[in-house]
Amino acid sequence: MIAVFDIENTSTSQITRDYLNKAGKMKKVIYVTEDMPKSFVVTERAVYISSLSSQTLIRRFSEDII
Repeated sequence: MIAVFDIENTSTSQITRDYLNKAGKMKKVIYVTEDMPKSFVVTERAVYISSLSSQTLIRRFSEDII
């Protein structure tokens, strides 16, 4: 994992939108839910879109739950 982002706060940035669009065109975006996205996780291989909040994901990563 490289980073976890809150989708609502970061999607207002043109740089973030460009990054997600480019990753999508490269088939590197993976939706892990059909619910409303709240966060995205950037790894070396892909960008994962999640319905869990960034705070929840960070807590779970730090607790080794995920």
